[in-house]
Amino acid sequence: MMLKSKFRFHGEYIAAIFLASFASFLTFSYYSPPPPNAEGILLIVIIVLWGTFIYSLISILKIPRIVISKDGIHLKAINSSRQILWSDIKSIDITGKKRVASTMSGEEVSKINLIDNSVIYFRSECYKNSPQIRQLLYKAGLMISENRQVNISNEILFLENKIEKKNVFYDDLNLLKYSGIPFLNFNALIIYGFSIAMILLAFEKNAHNPYVGLILMLPIITFYLALGFQLHYYFLSDKFFVVKNSFLFWIKHVYEVDNIFEVVFETPYKMSNSIRIITKDFKVKLYPGGGLRMKHWRALKKHFSSLGISVRDEIGI
Repeated sequence: MMLKSKFRFHGEYIAAIFLASFASFLTFSYYSPPPPNAEGILLIVIIVLWGTFIYSLISILKIPRIVISKDGIHLKAINSSRQILWSDIKSIDITGKKRVASTMSGEEVSKINLIDNSVIYFRSECYKNSPQIRQLLYKAGLMISENRQVNISNEILFLENKIEKKNVFYDDLNLLKYSGIPFLNFNALIIYGFSIAMILLAFEKNAHNPYVGLILMLPIITFYLALGFQLHYYFLSDKFFVVKNSFLFWIKHVYEVDNIFEVVFETPYKMSNSIRIITKDFKVKLYPGGGLRMKHWRALKKHFSSLGISVRDEIGI
């Protein structure tokens, strides 16, 4: 059996494209008549932006292509190639975090600990079939921990069915709600204030140009979706974990507690405190909960721990 990683267009590519676009725009502006006394500052900004872009590009090119076979793991990047035999591996940590300099944030990784004490990290966000890669590594890690010879030639990737259930019917009177104050919190107040400001501006400009009002609705929708995404709330019992959203009312994700591998409490990319659900087939979903206070997070963490679910607290609850 052989499993090859699949390319995924992730946030690092978007950041690199943004940097290149902005740097190109400023470079073009530099050769146009710049504002008085602004040439030096503009040149410094251009150099920093292009330098950051080149650093990001190098980081992207170093992301290896992964091939897992019965012999081991083959890593191939733009300028390197490496074969790791199963006998070279001491242990495998299937989940965890590692700070990535190019994104300036911690990312979910799988950690391969080698016998020579060196470590290899696989960034899960970089591969479209990351769940399948982790499934295979998890099985290999179990065999290594039991001092068995790794044999995946006849292994079948388990839990191919979608464990996360968005539209199942659930009837559980023991569900406890963790929501805080959904419509009176920092993110919600920003949505209200920005929307009111844009609406007033739209009414003011609409008298001169009827299309201005429609154009100004775009930032309102963008803010609503971006900040609304950070306002999930949760229900938990010994059978189900349910996620809903105060502003994006159509969201309803339902998980069976028995199918949850790990729960991570974190604050990703400077967003609101969030909960990351990793299911037993290693699919991952992130749900920010900007309306919850620290007492709600503590109670939710305690509840998950009481159910025997692995909890990783990166917030310091």
